[in-house]
Amino acid sequence: MFFIRILEGLIIVGIVFLSRTLSTESAGACPAGWRLFSSSLDTKCYFVVQSLYMWEEAREVCQNSGARVIEVDSEDESEFIVEELIDDVTFTSTKKAWLDCTNLGRSLHEWVCGPDDHELLTTYTNWKPGEPNNFNDENCLEIYHDGIWNDKECDGRRLTICERPAGFVSKSISMKRYGTWPPRCLRNHVIQIIHSASLVECVSRCLAMGESCLSLNHFEGTRECQLNDANDVTDSADFQETNNCRYYRLLV
Repeated sequence: MFFIRILEGLIIVGIVFLSRTLSTESAGACPAGWRLFSSSLDTKCYFVVQSLYMWEEAREVCQNSGARVIEVDSEDESEFIVEELIDDVTFTSTKKAWLDCTNLGRSLHEWVCGPDDHELLTTYTNWKPGEPNNFNDENCLEIYHDGIWNDKECDGRRLTICERPAGFVSKSISMKRYGTWPPRCLRNHVIQIIHSASLVECVSRCLAMGESCLSLNHFEGTRECQLNDANDVTDSADFQETNNCRYYRLLV
């Protein structure tokens, strides 16, 4: 058994059977109903507003939640927004969302983003060919269902997705490792796969998902981690022999 304590943004892990202590930054946590995204650049929480708004209205809606309209900084973030957020919306009239950027009162390629009007990052852009073109006074920025960007009139109505930094939680939990032979892990309940991850990283991501993650499978050889929405107690029939796998269950 090992014990994990998150304190002041750090996870401290004492692993008794390894006789050593590891530490890593916490991936953070999101309020109920928000979705977590974590990358090497940032850790954010996202919320999809189930209404369509004009660009300025979308900004106000997010600000009222202590957040802001999304700004896409990387390909990984773009894929997450497309696959995990836009694809899940219930609207049939549009699959486009606002980005928190505008060139209102500026030149065609002079875009600023966020409440501080910082310049649009050039490290990642995903413009549609021929865009931006400012056709018919298109001074606001939208993202399509496939991640492509386009300039658009600000009075159009689009999907609103809010983002905010992920917070840190202060809680103590324990996890139990099952050292059975042959090794056994939980099958058919994977909700997320994490590649090239240490055990501590896996635990951090599991904690960040809150009550959604109940156990994890860790493959030490490939450093692949599988987060599960069930455990060997709730779904004992799926606790099956699995080569090179170590299984851990959260203990409440």
